[in-house]
Amino acid sequence: MGLDTLPLEILQSVTNELNTVEYGNLRLVCKAIEKQCFDDWAKEYFTTRQFSLTRFSLQALVDISLDVAISPYLHRLILSTDNVELSVPWPPAQGAQALLQYERFIEYQDEQVHFRSTGADHAMLIDAMRRLRNCKTLEIRDYYSRFQGGRTRDNTSWKSYGATTFRKEAGRELTFGSIHGVEQRVSNVFAVAISAAQASQLPLKTFVASLRVHHGLLNLASSVFYIPPAETASYARLLGSLESFTLHVGIHGEITSGPHDLFMRKKTKAFADFMSLAPNLQSLRLNCNDGTPASAFFTEIGPRLPHGVLSCLELGRMRITEDALITLLSRFTALRDVTFFRVGLSEGAWTSLLGEVSSKLASLRSLRLVHVTQTGEYHQQSNVVPVRFNTSDAEVQSFSDHSLVPDCTISDKFDFKSKLDATIPRIVVYDDDFRNAHKDASPSGSEILGSGVDGDSMDDSGEEDFLGGDGGDDDSGGDEDDDSVL
Repeated sequence: MGLDTLPLEILQSVTNELNTVEYGNLRLVCKAIEKQCFDDWAKEYFTTRQFSLTRFSLQALVDISLDVAISPYLHRLILSTDNVELSVPWPPAQGAQALLQYERFIEYQDEQVHFRSTGADHAMLIDAMRRLRNCKTLEIRDYYSRFQGGRTRDNTSWKSYGATTFRKEAGRELTFGSIHGVEQRVSNVFAVAISAAQASQLPLKTFVASLRVHHGLLNLASSVFYIPPAETASYARLLGSLESFTLHVGIHGEITSGPHDLFMRKKTKAFADFMSLAPNLQSLRLNCNDGTPASAFFTEIGPRLPHGVLSCLELGRMRITEDALITLLSRFTALRDVTFFRVGLSEGAWTSLLGEVSSKLASLRSLRLVHVTQTGEYHQQSNVVPVRFNTSDAEVQSFSDHSLVPDCTISDKFDFKSKLDATIPRIVVYDDDFRNAHKDASPSGSEILGSGVDGDSMDDSGEEDFLGGDGGDDDSGGDEDDDSVL
C-alpha cells in the first residue's frame, strides 16, 4: 500500500509529525498526495500571514495573491512594524563572510530607502489586497508572537515573511526601531495599511493595532487619522464595513486649552472624525498609556462613537473620572460586554460607578474588572489605591495598602451580589490576591479571570493579549519565514 492510497485521516496523522520542510517534500511525492494534503496545508500556512513593509516581504504577499488556489485561504493579514534598520553600522573588523553580509546589508538599506520614499510599499499593498477577497482581518503588530513557544510544528517564533532570509544574508535581524523612532514607524505602517485597504476595497470586518512592545511609549501622529476630503466616501465604505476595532490610542496628558495641547486637541478631533465613519462597530477596544488622564479625550470622542449597535467595549490603561466614564457608557444602549483593564478612577469610586452601570445598562450581560484602581485619601506613597473585590463575601471593598497604612479603615462597601448579579449574569474580577487564592475554584457570584473566561488567560502574557490582539493569537497559519512553502 502506497502513501497515496492511505485514508485521509491516516495521512493527516503522518503530516502532523512533520516539520515544514518535510511537509513540503511529502507534497512533492505525487499529485494524489498533493491533492489530499492541499486543503489542510493551505489552511495551516496561509489562513494567517505576517509581512513587513519591505520589498522582499511584500513581494511574497503579491505572489500569494496571484495564486488563484492559495489566495482565497488568506483571511487574516498581519503587517508588522519590523524593518531594515536605516542607521549605518560600523563595518565588521574581520572575516570575509562578515564583510559580505555587511555589503548585503548596505544594499538592503539602499533598497528600503528607495522603496519607502517612492511609495512602492503602498502600491504593492494595494496590488495584493485587490486580489485578497476573503481577507476580513487586518492587523498591525510590533512584536513576534510567542504563542505557546511559537508554532508547534517547527518550535519557532512567528516572524514576518523573509525575516530569516534577511538574517542569513545581512547578518542581522530586522528591527522594530528605537524608542525615538517607533512612533513614526508605527504611524507610517498604520497610515499605509488603512490607505491601501481603502484604495483596494478590501472587505474588512476587523481591524487590530496589536501593540505590545511599545504600548507605554506610543503616541500616534494625528496624521494617521487624516482622511482626504476627496476620499471621504471610499473611507466611509471601508470603515462602515468594520464590526471590530482595536487600537492603542496613545494619548499623553489631559487636554486643555493651552497652546502646548494643540497636538492632542488636533489628534482627538481627527480620531473622532475617523471613528464617526464606523457606525456599525459591534466591538471596540481602546487602550491608552498607563496612568494617562483620559476624561477629556473620551468626553470629546464619545458622541462620535457608534451608539446603537456596539455590544462589546473594552478600555485599558488610563485614568478617568467616574462621571466621564458613566457618561461614556450611558451612550451605548446595546452594550452586553464591558471590560476595564488597569483603569483608574481619578475622581469618584468604583462602588458607586458599578451601581450606576447596573441600573443604566439593562442589556449588560458580562462585566470584567482587571487591576482597577481609584484615588484614595489615606495612601502615604501615592494617592492611587488598589480596589479589591471580596466576591466570596458578596461585597466590594476599596482600601489602601495595609502594609503602608496599618490604621486604614475600610469604606465604600457595596452589595456586590444583590446589586450586580441580579442584572448581570457574568461578572469577572481579577487581581493577584484572588487569582492566587482561588486557583482551583471561583467564588460564588463571580469568576476569577485567569481561571478561564472564553479561553482567555490574563497572566503576565495575558495582560499583553488585552493590550492588543484578539484575546489569544491563533498563529497556526505560518512560522518565521516559510521560504520553503511558496
